[in-house]
Amino acid sequence: MHYSFLQPDQSVTAESYTCDLYQMYEKLQQIWQAVVNRKFGSRGKALEDVNMRESSDEDEEVQHVNPVNQSENCGRREGHQGKSRELRGWQKWQCGPGASASGANLLSPLERGHLLFKCSDGCLEGATLKDVRGCSFPGAVAREPITTLWDAWLATSIFRRSDISVGEKIRMHKEGAVCYDADSLKEVLKMAYQKCINWTDFIANTKKIVKHAPVEGYYFESSYNEALRMIRNDLEEESVRRRPQKSGPVGFVASEGALALESDGQRGDILVKMATTFDRVLEVLEEWSTFRSWVIVWPIDPRMNEERSKKLLKLAKTHLESGGEIVTVWPLVNEKKEAKWRESPNYGTR
Repeated sequence: MHYSFLQPDQSVTAESYTCDLYQMYEKLQQIWQAVVNRKFGSRGKALEDVNMRESSDEDEEVQHVNPVNQSENCGRREGHQGKSRELRGWQKWQCGPGASASGANLLSPLERGHLLFKCSDGCLEGATLKDVRGCSFPGAVAREPITTLWDAWLATSIFRRSDISVGEKIRMHKEGAVCYDADSLKEVLKMAYQKCINWTDFIANTKKIVKHAPVEGYYFESSYNEALRMIRNDLEEESVRRRPQKSGPVGFVASEGALALESDGQRGDILVKMATTFDRVLEVLEEWSTFRSWVIVWPIDPRMNEERSKKLLKLAKTHLESGGEIVTVWPLVNEKKEAKWRESPNYGTR
């Protein structure tokens, strides 16, 4: 659905703009209520109230189980406190409205992505804690086999800590302390991503963990989601670094008033061309197929159409895929250009 803040017959004033924002806000509220009523009928309001209570309860649970302070984010695998958490957790699982949310619901260790999942292909057989990067495991600890990602996460979280001695870390590890953080899980997941095709597939195609069955009474969806987010960022940055990088000058497509700069020719790595229409922009970009970067000031041109848009997108796609860079700049609009700007379908409705 599209909403226009600036119509051609409106004046650009703070009052009209603010009025439009309020109207859009009210319209969005109406749309949301219509969606709720259509999906849930008379139960819509009740479900909203349930969702709000569930969200509040979950926030309290996360703060209690997974505090920010690292020294407090540790416990023992056995004990009354952990078991009572587990009981409350399963009650919430059975009653919660998680089925309608988008994302992964991991209820069983047989499902890919569950931290107790064991690949039937034996991809992690032979993997040891030393395979987890970003953490130094002392002595024989580094040679311990990785049975599940949950155990590897707990071990990594303990030995990544800098506030306790190595001896204390070893003692906590042997006693089965539960101590975890998102950064450590990221390193464990990256190890699994490199070694197991099931984990590679899951990590590459999962944007969010909606629910993960509690393990030993602990909930960690927020840490899991944060770890996935960091992995995606790392993979994207790595992909960018691996892309071919173009060499060559920087092309600057300027608007009115750049004729003097164009007549100067190339200065250093920068070449300027003036373009006041999209046809001229397309013509210039076709000439600059070997340039490293394009800096484009969009012209105020009401004659932009679908054919020109497709051609522009094709040029941009080819340039980016070959290692180029593109920077776009909105044009400056003064009182003299306002009428022409409003006539343009590309700017007047934004």
